[in-house]
Amino acid sequence: MSAISLRNKQVVSNMFSEGYFAAFMEVMHSHLHNPSIARQCCMLIRNCAVQEKAYQCAFLNLGAEELLRSVKTLHPNTCSDVGSAALRDLNCENYNQHWNPKTLVLGTGGVLVETKDL
Repeated sequence: MSAISLRNKQVVSNMFSEGYFAAFMEVMHSHLHNPSIARQCCMLIRNCAVQEKAYQCAFLNLGAEELLRSVKTLHPNTCSDVGSAALRDLNCENYNQHWNPKTLVLGTGGVLVETKDL
């Protein structure tokens, strides 16, 4: 579902009008401890939220912020990036909390170096 929602306004509009957002939130809540499903749900929320303010409000009213923050904490290796992106696109504050992105740079001699060490 996250793949077909990417940049597809008609699909997301149909999901919204048919009440699928609530079902997505139920899936996310039911499978909170499954990192793969949680990641897909984060991406789905983000793909929908960026398209319309009404979709942001719908997800927030369904408790998306709390669930997104939970999956970021439960699955930091798989959900911190997409969870933060979804929170950002829902216009939530402190969306980067518990996410410390690392950018590696190829240094001299072919050694990978974190940007903070440059």
